[in-house]
Amino acid sequence: MTDQAPLLHIGYPKCLSTWLQQCLFRAEFGFSKPLNPFDIQLELVSHNPLDFDHAAFRAGFLQRSERAAGEQQLVPVCSSENLVGALSHGGYNARCNADKLHACFPEGRVLIVIREQQSMLRSLYRTLVAWGNPYGIERLLNSPPHWRHIAPAFQLEAFEYHRLIAYYQQKFGAERVKVLCFEQFRLDPNGFAGAILDYCELPAAEALPVDRQLNPGSSLFGIEKKRLANRAYRNIYNSNGLLDETEQRQYQRMADFRGRREGLLDRLLSPAMERRFRKRVATQLEGRFRDSNARTQALTGLPLAELGYDLDD
Repeated sequence: MTDQAPLLHIGYPKCLSTWLQQCLFRAEFGFSKPLNPFDIQLELVSHNPLDFDHAAFRAGFLQRSERAAGEQQLVPVCSSENLVGALSHGGYNARCNADKLHACFPEGRVLIVIREQQSMLRSLYRTLVAWGNPYGIERLLNSPPHWRHIAPAFQLEAFEYHRLIAYYQQKFGAERVKVLCFEQFRLDPNGFAGAILDYCELPAAEALPVDRQLNPGSSLFGIEKKRLANRAYRNIYNSNGLLDETEQRQYQRMADFRGRREGLLDRLLSPAMERRFRKRVATQLEGRFRDSNARTQALTGLPLAELGYDLDD
């Protein structure tokens, strides 16, 4: 049974979503997870907003929560990193998702996890390449602004975290929006998890699985090798490929990439490639998020400067 306000974990991608869903949002720590991220994508995120029935979604979610909780008092969790908006397309649907969530759960508690933008872009770049993106990082960092008038495209504005945080605070109230940093988990994983439990009014837990590494990264040599291979295939990221790529083939190539073992060339070439990559990204982003980070720090009280985010001295 449950009469507690649901926890609405909206992302960001590349910010511990898999760890939270698999390791923390479990009954032993006081949570129930009635819908998996794929269900949420189909039933809420992808659902046409003109047809979306928030009452039906809420009723179905709470009904499944009751079944999952049984006689326990558990906090139901609605968790999907795509709720922040499709970052590969500029987060164009972020506000729509927020409005849907508020219509369904006006009493909900919102959890947002952010990450320093250069580190975020490195990790997101790997994911985009895994899905079939054939373009280098410069193309992503310099997406022509007129593209957004034709179709949603990658935009750096999606990493101006203050914009989304402020909107959720406006909708739910500042006291019902909790923002944490990926870097806080790296420094103090137990403190990070404990802050979420405290926010949800759950007792502190011992033996949290904070040492599990999920979705490990890939070497930049492996990423670039996969990116060049992507040019041969036609998909949503590349209309100029020579070969049609079926969905099954796309998933197989992605699985092969993620299961790839690093070899001698990775160890020899990747360190220099990583330095060059970081330098290019740092040059492109010099000062780009400084104002946004200052606003985010003001909205949340987080010590972003201490955590490596770009702010004025």
